[in-house]
Amino acid sequence: MNWDPIEEQFKWAGKYPYSVIGKKLFKELGISIDELLEDKSPILNVAYREIASLLDDDIIVPETNEYVSLVKFYISSMIVYALGNTFLINRFIEREASRAIDFLKRASNDEIKRLSSDLGIDIAVDNDQYLIHFTDFVELIKGLSHIHWKLYYFELEKGYVKLTKRNMLRLLKEAIKEEIENIIFNIEAIPDAIAELANKIRIDYKEKLFIPRKGQDKVGSKNPDEFPPCMLYLYNNIDKGLPHPGRFTIVAFLSNVGYSVEEILDLFRVTPDFNEKITRYQIEHILGLRGGKIKYSTPSCRKIKSFGFCFPDKICKQFRVRHPFQYLKGRRRATK
Repeated sequence: MNWDPIEEQFKWAGKYPYSVIGKKLFKELGISIDELLEDKSPILNVAYREIASLLDDDIIVPETNEYVSLVKFYISSMIVYALGNTFLINRFIEREASRAIDFLKRASNDEIKRLSSDLGIDIAVDNDQYLIHFTDFVELIKGLSHIHWKLYYFELEKGYVKLTKRNMLRLLKEAIKEEIENIIFNIEAIPDAIAELANKIRIDYKEKLFIPRKGQDKVGSKNPDEFPPCMLYLYNNIDKGLPHPGRFTIVAFLSNVGYSVEEILDLFRVTPDFNEKITRYQIEHILGLRGGKIKYSTPSCRKIKSFGFCFPDKICKQFRVRHPFQYLKGRRRATK
């Protein structure tokens, strides 16, 4: 039987869609989400069931088709981001990371090393011990609160921490969660088809999505004092007249933390040369209510930095914030 490198790539991407190959293959597929909706692709139904199962607390049977598994991951990521529900986003991330660990428990050392490399972590294996540089170790344990993860509980040799396979996989789970979180929070726009699918979930699961329960909260606060420093800067300078990237960024952010179109419009009334008709159109266009009806997402920290609005504070640095929503999450953790 001949070895097919393309088939092998899809097998890998189906298991680890956020890997280097997974990202590359999804991008090369050039999938139009709107076309999938028009064609009534079963993949959209699979993605809907995936999100529904998270809300129903159901166990879902993993996909055996690597192509479906790959595409489903990215569609599901867009759906949870469009819904803007922190509880759901975290549950989706946890499920995907746990799924990967189930694969890795049965994987060879080479497979574990390959995925680690994709996640930017260089590890080595010596007999039954896994070696990870102490700087990577310190970064990954930030999300682990149990005292037994303190560095002084582990053997350190020439800058490398020695771990059992079980402990190595626990750290890899944190790295996978961070990678998935980055993918979700770096989504630049929500296609109309995904917005419609998210709205269907919003209607079908209204009570489960919006009735507060333990561990569930909103994307963020409407209180400017709790905004990330970049957003607070933009908010405080609306009256001075922001450049287009600044207006776009603050409008998308305000919408995601709960501001209505009218509330955002009122904030812009103090800008120089305010024109209500034009400003309303621009706001509604960004929110996906006009034009191509694509709801634009809040830009990532990388983009905000390129715009010149990045002013990182201690929370940004402590929690390695890559998106304004991650800042809101980090702020809550820091103030507990």
